[in-house]
Amino acid sequence: MNNDKMARAPTEEEVNASLKRAVTRQHMMRWISVAVLGGLMVIALLVGGYIIARQQTQLAASCNWYKDIGTSALAKAPGAQKPSQLGTKLVVDARVTYKGQGCTPDLPPASADLRHWAAYYSLPRP
Repeated sequence: MNNDKMARAPTEEEVNASLKRAVTRQHMMRWISVAVLGGLMVIALLVGGYIIARQQTQLAASCNWYKDIGTSALAKAPGAQKPSQLGTKLVVDARVTYKGQGCTPDLPPASADLRHWAAYYSLPRP
């Protein structure tokens, strides 16, 4: 073979400089990846915290509504002998949901009238 056509071998300094550039790029990409991942985690935590705070507000509002309905007296239509099944079901379901959502404080015990009509209509025990 002709010596003119052969490629020369790189020097040790050239190899070291090439390796340093490659390793530096890899380290830079690794740290960029870590920073992006960290940023995404911070954003996820902030959004999650916001969602939890909103849900707590919504739960408190629904607890207040269920408490108002669950502690109301059964109403009878004028001239009716008994309260409607729908009205009784609303009060019973509000009490069950209030307890199921873990609302506090506990509701006062159900009245004898509510217990009687819930049993009459085969509804859950209030």
